[in-house]
Amino acid sequence: MATNQTATSEENSAYRNPWYKPGHGEEFYRTSAKPVQIGKYTRYHRIQSRNPSANCYDFVLKGVCFAQRCGPATEAQIDACEYARDNLRKIFGVRS
Repeated sequence: MATNQTATSEENSAYRNPWYKPGHGEEFYRTSAKPVQIGKYTRYHRIQSRNPSANCYDFVLKGVCFAQRCGPATEAQIDACEYARDNLRKIFGVRS
């Protein structure tokens, strides 16, 4: 899989973890969560739990996770553009 390409099938998706360090975590996040398009980004509800503070949302651009939100977030509370401004600059060189 190319470095900045999201692999998607009906059953699962995989996207790069830019914070990965060998021996700590996984190089790619994998999920069977349904992708949700939010503008040019894709959001995955990767960790779903009955406990609202244990839910995890990943935001992906060009096959790379650039932001994560955890907790009792709803779509209305998640502002990927604002939250990810610094990460986008670091990962893709995007200027805000």
